[in-house]
Amino acid sequence: MPSKPSAFRATFTAILLLSSAPLLTVMLPPGTLVTPAGGSIIIVDQGGGGNYATIQEAVDAAIPGDTIHVWAGYYAENVNIGKPITLTGNGTGNTTIDGGGVQSILRVAADDVDINGFNLTNSGPGGTDAGITLWMVNRTLVNDCLLEGNSNGVYLFLADFNVVENSTFVNNSQGVNLYISDQNEVTGNNCTQNGDGIYSYHSDMNDIIGNNLSGNTKRGMFLQQPEDCAIENNTCDGNDIGVHMFQAGTNVIANNSMTGNAREGLKASFVDASLFDNNTMSGNEDGMHVLNCAGNVFSNSTVTGNTRYGVHLEDCTGQTFVNSTIQTGGFRLRGALLSHWNTHDIDGSNLVNGNPVYYRKNSDGDAPATAVGQVILANCTNSTVEGLWLSDVSMGVAAVYCANTTIRDVTCTDI
Repeated sequence: MPSKPSAFRATFTAILLLSSAPLLTVMLPPGTLVTPAGGSIIIVDQGGGGNYATIQEAVDAAIPGDTIHVWAGYYAENVNIGKPITLTGNGTGNTTIDGGGVQSILRVAADDVDINGFNLTNSGPGGTDAGITLWMVNRTLVNDCLLEGNSNGVYLFLADFNVVENSTFVNNSQGVNLYISDQNEVTGNNCTQNGDGIYSYHSDMNDIIGNNLSGNTKRGMFLQQPEDCAIENNTCDGNDIGVHMFQAGTNVIANNSMTGNAREGLKASFVDASLFDNNTMSGNEDGMHVLNCAGNVFSNSTVTGNTRYGVHLEDCTGQTFVNSTIQTGGFRLRGALLSHWNTHDIDGSNLVNGNPVYYRKNSDGDAPATAVGQVILANCTNSTVEGLWLSDVSMGVAAVYCANTTIRDVTCTDI
């Protein structure tokens, strides 16, 4: 979503209606800069060198389309914005607004507001308090802000078509919190040392792209009940969990790094019909933990150096894996029902420790070759597994719901 222009260039006919003058038509040449009505600049300066000494006074005096420049200084305010304006600070290291530990620091209740260049700190502790609250608004832009020490950095409530970009979130309970808010863009942000870098509840069709969500105490990203979202090119390293999706469907999760997290790189719980492509999950306890999920596709995954499981499928049905590279841990399947074992599609393009995984279901007379990384048989008969050396996998040979299976001369090490 592009930023909203403060002026536009065009070739057009300007019609000026004067109270006592006849109709006047003026032809403007191409490239003429036309400033919309209400485009005044208002200066806020604590030292008395501007139009106002407080931000709220300037906001109250502004009309739609005005730009408020806030000079460097430390402003102790809670500001309510109820009209489409641009609010610009003098840089995150120069212009600080302190909320005094109460409510939200900037509360936006109008569409088409631009906010940039502030350090926003010390909001109230409530669940809807934030450095910036976007309350039932559309097309607001938050850019180049530092939000630290708040309940939420930016909180969106029933807010659609907004952009939060190129900002830094530090030491907030949640960096960005999307609550029932759709079709927003959260891009290019740096979210570290928060509880959750990004938290989303029941928010659909959002683009969460190109963010650094690392070093948070809970999750780099927690998405609850999202649908049709694009989660791409994010770095989610060094958290408790890299990315956790819960009760989700038809999302695309692609080109993300989820490494060095204390528990799972990726945790997907009750997630259906989503695409996970070209993600890296390395150096975690579990590379990925997929729980009670159905009909997802995992392609081109890199799952290496995890200390327990590479890919852990628990009580899942119909998972498809293609072109996965798994070093250490391999596949771990769990589930009491036959469908938890024999409904997946895991072909030989998936490598475990450099060799293809051997997964067969509902078949007869299987005999894996010697060069395999792992053997998983589900509802098979008359299978023979022999002469294999399998290492660094959570389960070397699994034969579940099988009959007349022979396993001999198989060595499994470092399980």
